[in-house]
Amino acid sequence: MPELAPFSNPLDAWGKSKKEFSEVSKTCLEYLTKDPNIGIVSVAIDAPIGQGDHEFSFTGTPAKHLAQLRENTAKPLFYFAHIHTEFDPRVLSILDEAGIPAIQGTRNALAACRALFQYKAFLEKKEQAPIYSINEVNFEEQPILLHDDDGRKLLEDNGFPSPPEKIVASMDEAIEFSEKIGYPVVLKAQGLAHKSDVGGVVLNLQNAKELREAWNSMTSLNSPNYLVQAMINDGFETILSYKTDSHYGPVIIFGLGGIYTELLKDIVLAVPPITTEKAEKMVQSIEVLWKNINGYRGKPPLDLEALLDAIVKMGNMAEKHYEEIVEFEINPLRVRTKGKGVMALEVLASAKQTSSLKLVH
Repeated sequence: MPELAPFSNPLDAWGKSKKEFSEVSKTCLEYLTKDPNIGIVSVAIDAPIGQGDHEFSFTGTPAKHLAQLRENTAKPLFYFAHIHTEFDPRVLSILDEAGIPAIQGTRNALAACRALFQYKAFLEKKEQAPIYSINEVNFEEQPILLHDDDGRKLLEDNGFPSPPEKIVASMDEAIEFSEKIGYPVVLKAQGLAHKSDVGGVVLNLQNAKELREAWNSMTSLNSPNYLVQAMINDGFETILSYKTDSHYGPVIIFGLGGIYTELLKDIVLAVPPITTEKAEKMVQSIEVLWKNINGYRGKPPLDLEALLDAIVKMGNMAEKHYEEIVEFEINPLRVRTKGKGVMALEVLASAKQTSSLKLVH
């Protein structure tokens, strides 16, 4: 180290003269590229366009050293400036010839470093997606929509929790069950694919009077029976489903649920197997949800652990049933406040016409 170099900053290229600066710069960079504990080597120095020959002798020197090192190391090398001004073309010429990037701005440079490390981690953990047999699925055959009871049985069999609920055939039975579990409740007409679109769902019924009014409003739908379900108000609505694709086999779909599924179309796709780590990346990609997961503007945080568990379960279910149950959708899957888990509020399932699964109907 030169005499004027402080011990607190040993890797700054100090020097009283151009020669000393050049020697120190070269030595520092050589040590950094040889150290097995260092993954990326860079030079941080401002080399703005319009600088004179004297300044270029200092800014161009480490650029030349980086170019020389390029031949002897596989480590990523780059040159960056703290300021967002155009680089001196003489410096760029040296770097371009050696294939070394020049980055404007410290923040951009650090972001590039982070991206490189993330990409390295991705390559190391990259999984070979399994090849799914789809020989048993006839994609020209129109799948059949399963009965609501079958959908709920699939929920139960695969470990997806749902609120207290009961199929009822009369208004009196609906009131009796509602008073047993406590208001508010939801009333849903059964046997309809998209109930809310035709007035087949009434939410937040607070008492028997409101339940009667809701029941009477649905009589024109000619539903064979109705579902009374406990109203779950807390949390955030998501969609979690899978669909058997003609090329990829089972594909997991996750995103904003309820009315926002079609309105915002903020969803992410993934191919099984689904690990907890992969599930978390799926959740993180839904920006609005991720902000709410950790508690947004005073709202309590959501139960991330339960949500990840549900996504993993959907992946497992898809791998197990994709040839028989060609589509399975929970919408909404309500992610409740931390510690309360998730709740499957509505389910829609379709099977191939020749399915051999033993279902309720």
